[in-house]
Amino acid sequence: MEKQAKTMEQQTERIPDCVTQVRKGNKIITARGFFNTTAKESAVEKIERLIRMEGEASGF
Repeated sequence: MEKQAKTMEQQTERIPDCVTQVRKGNKIITARGFFNTTAKESAVEKIERLIRMEGEASGF
């Protein structure tokens, strides 16, 4: 029963937190984004870390 419940849970599609569509000519590119609720680092902290690493790599 427990195994069946897990597979049913995996089959249900999560609703994306954000959806972006880009249209070029007759093509449409769709990107769906999901926020990680178990993340230990926020998006702002990740960006700050990347900026710091880029600054260190370039000698600033």
